[in-house]
Amino acid sequence: MNILLMTIMKSGLNNSFSTNDLERFRLFVVQL
Repeated sequence: MNILLMTIMKSGLNNSFSTNDLERFRLFVVQL
């Protein structure tokens, strides 16, 4: 789980998430 989050956050820093991606990610985390 931590590795997954770190990977997503690293790719997010590199690509800079759009707002929709952040919302989707938030919903994904809430559902876990």
